[in-house]
Amino acid sequence: MEKPWECGDCGKGFKTPSKLEIRRRSHTGERPFTCFVCGKGFRDLYTLRSHKRVHTGERPFTCSVCGKRFTQSSSFGDTMSLTPMRDPLNALTVGMASKVLQF
Repeated sequence: MEKPWECGDCGKGFKTPSKLEIRRRSHTGERPFTCFVCGKGFRDLYTLRSHKRVHTGERPFTCSVCGKRFTQSSSFGDTMSLTPMRDPLNALTVGMASKVLQF
């Protein structure tokens, strides 16, 4: 995979100039995206949008097994990999069969 955009500070390569710009901000400390509620700054717009959920309470990612809701898709994935309900046979051994089998 070619990564022609290289960071002048650390040498890490990126596929796009926009990703390189975000990396540059990690070195300079620049945080041009600011939360209008609390004033916290962020290096990129995606992180600011995720942060806004702290204030709104929005939880757009839902576990299809247990129904728990999450603010970030990465948190959802981490939780699913740790829950015994992901494996129905394991769920039976820990007494969660009713949720998995939907009794």
